[in-house]
Amino acid sequence: MELEKVARKNNFITHVPNNAVTNMVVCHCHPSSCLLFLAYEQYDSIVEAASKSRYEANIPDPSICTGCQTCVEVCHFEAIDMKKYPGMRKWKAYVNPENCVGCGNCVVKCPKEGAVVLKLVRPPEHIPHDDLDIYSYENKKKEL
Repeated sequence: MELEKVARKNNFITHVPNNAVTNMVVCHCHPSSCLLFLAYEQYDSIVEAASKSRYEANIPDPSICTGCQTCVEVCHFEAIDMKKYPGMRKWKAYVNPENCVGCGNCVVKCPKEGAVVLKLVRPPEHIPHDDLDIYSYENKKKEL
C-alpha cells in the first residue's frame, strides 16, 4: 500500500494487464516511460494487454465537483474536461467515456470525495480470456 501511495502521489498509474489469466507483474507506469502508454498516445489505441478496464470514471452529481481541475491534470488519457452543466454557474468535471480506460487515477487524486467515482460499465466477458503474457521469458523463447 505504501508503494501505491507513492505511485499515486507522483501521478503514476497502477496497471495490471486486463486478462483473465493474470500471470504478469503489477506496474506503476508513467506515460513518459511506459511503452504501453506511449503506444496509446502515438496510435490512439491501446494494445490488448492494456485494454480498458470494466470500469469507467463517472461524475454522479456535478454539484459535488468543486471545479479544481485536479482530475483533468492527472488524467493521462485526456478523458476529463470541464464544462458548464445546465443550471450551474461554475465549470464542473465531465468524463468522455470514449477516452477513459478506467484506471481510477482521477478518483484517487480528487480532493472532494464522491465527486469522481468508478462505475462498472462492462460485463465480465470484456476481460480477454487468453493467456497473453508479454513479460514471460517462456513465451519469448517459443517465438524464437
